Amino acid sequence: MNKTVMKTVMALIAIGLAQLLRAQTTEVMVVVDLSTSTLGEYQGTSFQEMELLFVEQFTNGLDNSAKCGFSAFAGQWSNACPPAAGRIQTKGMLSLLRAEKDCTKTGRMEDGTAIYSALLHASTALGGQANPRSILLLTDGSDNRSNISASLITQWLQDRKIRVDVVGFSCLGNVDYPMMTGDSVKYIQMPSNQDYQEVTRIAEATNGVFVRVTQKGDIAKAVQQILESIRRGAIPTTPPPTGYIHERMKRWLQDRIAKEEIQLF
Repeated sequence: MNKTVMKTVMALIAIGLAQLLRAQTTEVMVVVDLSTSTLGEYQGTSFQEMELLFVEQFTNGLDNSAKCGFSAFAGQWSNACPPAAGRIQTKGMLSLLRAEKDCTKTGRMEDGTAIYSALLHASTALGGQANPRSILLLTDGSDNRSNISASLITQWLQDRKIRVDVVGFSCLGNVDYPMMTGDSVKYIQMPSNQDYQEVTRIAEATNGVFVRVTQKGDIAKAVQQILESIRRGAIPTTPPPTGYIHERMKRWLQDRIAKEEIQLF
């Protein structure tokens, strides 16, 4: 084979690969912690508001071809809006997410932080493995309500090649936490969460990243870090879970589906 033919073949291969990559549609589920602890304020802005500002900037920075969905959680999770393409659909889902921000105050959702259960629920809203799939978790704390362990959800996500990127919202020291006293609001100082060990492990095990936001000014840089991570489109290289663990996980999920605690999309 002469050099001209070789160059032509290589060029055709490059074009084919480029078309294949362009044909892939990234799917992202944004999972937002709305537990009452996110109402804690630092420098006049609550972590909950920082989360929503982050989501807005993140969705604006997504590639036009990407599909984005949303789910909120506290001690339980809300029904997920499955990934959809287009800025209009994304902004509509963001409005629904903002409408959920008082969910624990109004009693629509139990308080607590069920991170692992929320990740499982979000994974069921993502499509097949043909396209890169990611979950973006925004939280201010560690799990205290899930009925599934960190190791099991990690294995579940690895088996399905779903990456998890995590943004932790907290500061070093105390936050101002609002407390209702009669008809007025009183602020008390409470320590901010510093325990992100398990969610960091989940991110690393699925080839995602952990980024921390301590103040409003950190959001723009953190958004770019997450967008770069998602665009890499890496998938887990860790071997799938053992047969025993995998069967336990399947039975657990099938039981929840049967009880209508989880809705598949």
